[in-house]
Amino acid sequence: MDVVNKLKAYCRTTVWGWVVRILAAIGAGGLIYTFTLPWWQCIFTKNLKWIYIYGWGLRHNLELLQMYIVQDITPPYMTTLAWLYMALMCLILIVGSFIKKWWGTIMVAAVGIVHFIYTYAAVHVVIQGRLGFYSTPMEGHVQFEQGLAVTAANTSIAKGYYYSLYVAVAIIAIALIKLFLVDRILSRKKD
Repeated sequence: MDVVNKLKAYCRTTVWGWVVRILAAIGAGGLIYTFTLPWWQCIFTKNLKWIYIYGWGLRHNLELLQMYIVQDITPPYMTTLAWLYMALMCLILIVGSFIKKWWGTIMVAAVGIVHFIYTYAAVHVVIQGRLGFYSTPMEGHVQFEQGLAVTAANTSIAKGYYYSLYVAVAIIAIALIKLFLVDRILSRKKD
């Protein structure tokens, strides 16, 4: 009877282990996907110009107002560092999902927690801090005066920001699934 119970526990561990690994791979894909979406946007109403801020930096198609944001354009090395951060988070997430010890669960949870903090800080500390310098609201309507011309724009937190937070929380949930359905079964198997 003991052999049957051990076999059942092994099968549950194997199945739940692969469920966690597949969910981790989906989470890694979600991290990458949210990095390709804007987290904040400023859309100018008359001339179809825009400023998008992603998890990896700022992009725009401004011509006349470019002089106002030239110091905020993300340099290539910062963009590279942001994508290296993303690659590292995905690698830690995938590797952590394969590790059957408790620290594998810590690795998975750490990815979710660190990415949640990264996302929140990027929007509410970095972006909001720079917008305050220009007296621009995080979300709302703003007017820019340039000589005699007045340009209006609408600013908002974009869906990529919310998706990024959701993915971070989902990764933390994956760590909890790993903790309660994989690690616990493995610890019972040793007894």
